[in-house]
Amino acid sequence: MEHLLETAVHYVAYALEFISIIIIAYSALTTLVKYLMTKFEFTDKQAKIEFSRALEMALAYMMGAEILKSIIAHSKEQLIPLGALIIMRAAIALIIHFETEADSKH
Repeated sequence: MEHLLETAVHYVAYALEFISIIIIAYSALTTLVKYLMTKFEFTDKQAKIEFSRALEMALAYMMGAEILKSIIAHSKEQLIPLGALIIMRAAIALIIHFETEADSKH
């Protein structure tokens, strides 16, 4: 039973990480197209805001994957890097969130 749970957690975590890759790739491509259409004038703040929000969402999926991985961690040596990753990704998500909010208000 434990092996089945570990296998399921690994697959779900990989799926969440893959979804985050798709979100980042899609939003990067759409933002690039928008900037190509404006000849890289970078005057479109909405494109930056949309890309930042996509990065926030991708980070949320990545954090979900890390939280799942923490369920099956067997030792402190496995939990410490997972905890550090979660804290780092949460900090990045907060920075992106506050930056996006500031850009939205201007």
